[in-house]
Amino acid sequence: MRLVLGTFARGGIEAISGGDLSDGVRAALRRYATRERSGWAKRVDRHCLRRPGATGPGMELTVDPKTERALERRAREYGGVAVEELAAHAVLVYLAEADASAGD
Repeated sequence: MRLVLGTFARGGIEAISGGDLSDGVRAALRRYATRERSGWAKRVDRHCLRRPGATGPGMELTVDPKTERALERRAREYGGVAVEELAAHAVLVYLAEADASAGD
């Protein structure tokens, strides 16, 4: 999977994962793919996925087949967005959830 992350997403994932960007992204994708999204979260996802994605250098990432199938299924549910675009969105959702839990 080819994934393009902006500076914010890269820095956030590296900070959370102790500097290992690939492992941090894989954790974000697994969490997003396996977690049930509620009605409001699905509306936010759909809204965010209509906006242009990040541009810049990408990274190649191999994820486990179960996660990849779940992301592909969710991408179809959201109107056929590109899996790579959904994956970049999943990283931002992961960062938002980490930030919210840090404030608890």
